[in-house]
Amino acid sequence: MDVFFIQGDGARGFLDHAFTRDLSGMRENRALYGAFLAENGNCIDDSVLYPFAEDRFAVVANAGMGSVLVSHLRSLPGADALDIAEPTERLAKLDFQGPKAPGIVKSILADKTLFESFPYFSFKGDFDLAKTTVFVNGNMPVLLSRSGY
Repeated sequence: MDVFFIQGDGARGFLDHAFTRDLSGMRENRALYGAFLAENGNCIDDSVLYPFAEDRFAVVANAGMGSVLVSHLRSLPGADALDIAEPTERLAKLDFQGPKAPGIVKSILADKTLFESFPYFSFKGDFDLAKTTVFVNGNMPVLLSRSGY
């Protein structure tokens, strides 16, 4: 999977135009599934959007599609006023899926209570490691999301 960030004044409005989901109903710590479309309406890629604030978002795209989407988004009106960054090479992403996944992940979390209230398509922590409150054993900061298939 590829990850990139969109931040700056107007990021929400920009994504409201570029992403297939209406962001007016976004809620704290809830991820949004949608897609980015080309001008002709063809799907470039489906993605998961992580809204951290009105002006700061992360996008998880399919493998190999991060730079394609970043290039597309940078070509849209208003992109020049935003910071659209692609830190994929500096960021590790590990996905656990299947019925035993919660137990495996819980076994390495510093706070074992994180799964007590963890609805589907929600997240805890942050990709900005200075802002996260979720850690795995050894105090390594992480973003934890429940958004798999």
